Amino acid sequence: MPKKSIFISGIHGVGKTTFSKQLENILHLPLYSASTLIKRQNSALEFPEKKIQDVAKNQDVLLQAIENFVSEEKFILDGHFTLQKENCEIVKVPLSTFEQLSPDLMILLLDDPVKIQQRINIRNDVFFEQEFLRNMQETELRYSQEISNHLNIPLVCLNGFSAFELFLKSAIKGVIEDVYN
Repeated sequence: MPKKSIFISGIHGVGKTTFSKQLENILHLPLYSASTLIKRQNSALEFPEKKIQDVAKNQDVLLQAIENFVSEEKFILDGHFTLQKENCEIVKVPLSTFEQLSPDLMILLLDDPVKIQQRINIRNDVFFEQEFLRNMQETELRYSQEISNHLNIPLVCLNGFSAFELFLKSAIKGVIEDVYN
């Protein structure tokens, strides 16, 4: 029986971790971070300033980590549709990764690049230009829609904390439980 999952994405600093932890508490499903799983599978991999050397290799490591460390049949995965390479190039996570993950629901979190920039600066002491964040978020949005259409997986796009909160309130009422029954 294949595993069931909710894939939560958004660029760095959008609020994925906070949102994911709240959803974990509501649905009583285990939450996994893609980057934590990757580091657990291969501790030699480092992501200085949120930059990835080899995106495809990284995703292969992620898939292996899920196989090795995720024993539950239903879970939440916090990850990305796009990543940043060392040369600041925005790169799409290979479609094959999502084909193998085959999530039952994908949630994309979006927000104002100014707010995202402020969060990243405070949290990571790393500076990203607003234009770069805007471009990365737009690429993430277009690519998530492409994946959703290609794999026929529902995609929910939530823009801003008020939309995040409304979605979580609907989750409390059981709106997304159909995915897991």
